[in-house]
Amino acid sequence: MIRLKQIIGLTGVSGSGKTQLCQKAICYANEKGFNVSGFFCPAIFIGDTKVAINVIILPLGNEKSLAMLAKPGMNNNVYGKWDFNQKTIEDVVTHFLSISKCDLLIIDDLGPLEIEEKKGWHKVLQHIDQIDYSVLIITFRSRYQKYFEGKFSDILIIDLDNKYDVQKFQHTFEKFLIKGGITQ
Repeated sequence: MIRLKQIIGLTGVSGSGKTQLCQKAICYANEKGFNVSGFFCPAIFIGDTKVAINVIILPLGNEKSLAMLAKPGMNNNVYGKWDFNQKTIEDVVTHFLSISKCDLLIIDDLGPLEIEEKKGWHKVLQHIDQIDYSVLIITFRSRYQKYFEGKFSDILIIDLDNKYDVQKFQHTFEKFLIKGGITQ
């Protein structure tokens, strides 16, 4: 059977809920018994301040430290205000490159490190076409929308700053997952 593919791009400003929506999609797919692979990156807060970013590797559920706020004098793996854990990045990329088939593929979050610097999860972008998936949810910052529209001509962009788009995501995701190219 040829599986239909749906690519959904979640975009929005920092804190708009891209990762939270990925987590909801993962829970929904797991409850329905679908195979979920990839990774998502929940933020760690102290009060209202984002102080670190973890990564959860799917389907294993392994959680690792991805980045923490950079301190003066750090410069090996610092990008912007974040000091990235290179070993964690390598572990996630190695896992991702081993994925060949899944129902739901999650890639959260792509940004300047990947798009502009060709670092971080950049190899993940090159491997997507080699995976047999039904639904790909990929998150990125709004300023990279044109990049992803060029990379995936059939991508459905969901702008989380638009409540109508959030409803469209929920409807499209559930409809495609249940009636689309996935069989159990």
